[in-house]
Amino acid sequence: MVNKKALLFDLDGTLIDSLDDLVSAINQTMTANNLSSLSREAVSRFIGKGSFILVEKALKEVLGKLPAKNVVEQIHRQYLQNMLHTQGRYTRCFDGVHASLDALKNGGFCLALVTNKPRINTLRLIQQLDLDRFFSVIVAGDDTPNPKPAPDILMVAMTQLGLAPQECIMIGDSMNDALAAQNADTACVLLETGYNEGIGIADWAQIHAPKAKVFATLKDAVPFLKKIAR
Repeated sequence: MVNKKALLFDLDGTLIDSLDDLVSAINQTMTANNLSSLSREAVSRFIGKGSFILVEKALKEVLGKLPAKNVVEQIHRQYLQNMLHTQGRYTRCFDGVHASLDALKNGGFCLALVTNKPRINTLRLIQQLDLDRFFSVIVAGDDTPNPKPAPDILMVAMTQLGLAPQECIMIGDSMNDALAAQNADTACVLLETGYNEGIGIADWAQIHAPKAKVFATLKDAVPFLKKIAR
């Protein structure tokens, strides 16, 4: 991987640990609908394909089946509202994230954020955590028809950056990030800080994304990335 000009960052599990906010919001939603609460471990397995899929999986876990689509949509709207109220209460950046992003930006990379999280939640959260200053492009889950692992979000970001897939690297924590990178024909770096639906990302990548580089944290990935900056 040479002459890379931009890094496309996932958010949850890559830059921030937001699991406890997600657990709080989904359980508020469940309680409001007279449904059982979910464990932290269960919610961690539902993260990765966007908020609507998270709600679908939570309902299926509790009810044993999916309710009608209009019911799921209504509960999803409630969940988004609860996320707006809860968001940031428990979320934190992983250690070294700000310094790592500074080093990468100063090293010559353009930085973009490519997340399945809805835009209003994304903007509020990255402002709260002082992450918004790093990104020249932000593409969120409701900005395109299909969330990751579809390539849509990545392709929009690359178009806005004016770069080809071969000039970019996707940085994420999950199979959805790796598959989105494959579908967008761009390189991928994976971090072991996230959730990945309960599956170890290093083990998964050995089989399904052998070209992806895997690091324990973003801080650990910085020296490798700086070597391949333009």
